[in-house]
Amino acid sequence: MAKRALKNIDDKKDLSILDNIENLLTDPDKLGGGVKLRLDEVYSKGMYANRKSFGGKSLVENAKLCDEAIEIAGELQQIWNHAHTQYAWKHINFSNFDPILNMRQISAEIQNKADVVDQSKWNVLETQIKIQEVEHKIQQLDESIPQQKFKKMRLMLALGSMRSSEERDLLMLEGAMKDLIAIKGNYDELNKTVSGITEYEIEEDQAYSHMSRSIQQCIRDVRQSGSITKGEQEYLEQIGINPSKLLVVIKNYLIREEASENWDTRELFEFVNSLAHDLARNIKVSETRLSITKLNPKPDPGAASITPIALHVEDASDEKPLLNRED
Repeated sequence: MAKRALKNIDDKKDLSILDNIENLLTDPDKLGGGVKLRLDEVYSKGMYANRKSFGGKSLVENAKLCDEAIEIAGELQQIWNHAHTQYAWKHINFSNFDPILNMRQISAEIQNKADVVDQSKWNVLETQIKIQEVEHKIQQLDESIPQQKFKKMRLMLALGSMRSSEERDLLMLEGAMKDLIAIKGNYDELNKTVSGITEYEIEEDQAYSHMSRSIQQCIRDVRQSGSITKGEQEYLEQIGINPSKLLVVIKNYLIREEASENWDTRELFEFVNSLAHDLARNIKVSETRLSITKLNPKPDPGAASITPIALHVEDASDEKPLLNRED
């Protein structure tokens, strides 16, 4: 009876899993994929080996099922380890009718992903230093000395955790890289037409950008409720458009839209583009608005860069850089 009790105690102290970790860490064929230590390997030995768990199964049996789920997730993450599909970038994130607004969104998205990739670069280097530091400490330890033996065990666990985290971080890095490359592809396409722009030119054409966006939003309001919301009315007034006049024009357009046999949005684009162009560049309602408040409608060249950016070598348009400028 006493021997059986002692055996049970020894089984609970079983730390042979640490030998598995050491083998994983010293096997050059396995290091490239990180340290993949299965849950059932950990819980099948030691004090948890015979533990009962939920669902009428043991902890080890549930651990095996979780290992299978984790393996499936790892495979799926090869596809879904980034923010958006290429379709979503084009149709959702870069969906403005004004290409300058799309270029602005591209700039923000590239910067966001660039920050992630840049930080990951430094994290990878920092992790490599930590790994080498721990490996060096392990080499200095003498396993024949009990205190150093246990210290080595803890360092081996730390090293395994770092290797595993390193692999997860690289998977997330690759996801950010996918997004960055996809966004750059959209930039390259847009840059064939929007190129050589300056900040001053963009400032000059802000009226069109704001009106294009507001008209789109107003159309959605009228479709839904037959009126323009209070907040959108304020926006229209701020950029110089008479909300009541616009409401009538939008209602007339929606009658045509409802009667149309087209399923696409070409007519919507043409309506928004034409109306925004007319209000911003021909009627110049924004300039009238600023004449009331005694402000100069022209941007201050001293507060904007005049250096052309987004230069494109191949297939660049010879027309004026800003799209939709027909004056």
